[in-house]
Amino acid sequence: MLNECLKLEFPELILEIPDISKSNLPLRTLTDETNHRPALATLMEGAFLINQIVGASVLKLKFPITHINYASLLFDNSELKDQNCIWLPNSTGQRDHVLQQLSMIKENFFVQHIAIELLDSHTTLSTSEPIGIVKMKMRLLSQRGWEVKKVHSKDVENCQGDVQALATLILNELTKVSI
Repeated sequence: MLNECLKLEFPELILEIPDISKSNLPLRTLTDETNHRPALATLMEGAFLINQIVGASVLKLKFPITHINYASLLFDNSELKDQNCIWLPNSTGQRDHVLQQLSMIKENFFVQHIAIELLDSHTTLSTSEPIGIVKMKMRLLSQRGWEVKKVHSKDVENCQGDVQALATLILNELTKVSI
């Protein structure tokens, strides 16, 4: 992890820290991550609905920074290019809302990478702001040119498992313009 930080903080530096038996590091899978962070698993249900609506995997759960085992929901706009919505909810109002949000994402974030960070009890310490390694991960993502969005676990819980509400929460966060 220190090597990754050095590469980002000082790209001109050619010094590399010796590799210390990476094989001894515990591997954490995305399944482990969603089991450990249930709000993340719930948020993914909304992401699956959006992917189904778009007809492509525009939202993916990944570990974006090597050796930092906190997953992020990543928006991949390359999957969105030239895609038309192939499945849409029955309601005309819902359909129009989804199309409007997707077109806003295409227009406003065409060249940007977007990471959605779930802030829960594992990433914050009795505050609403990230701490420690998650704070460092968000800073590293920003330095790599990613736009980092935050979703709080309370907002996910307020959706009460309603998949359409979760999808709306994700879309609203994606289309929110940062100042």
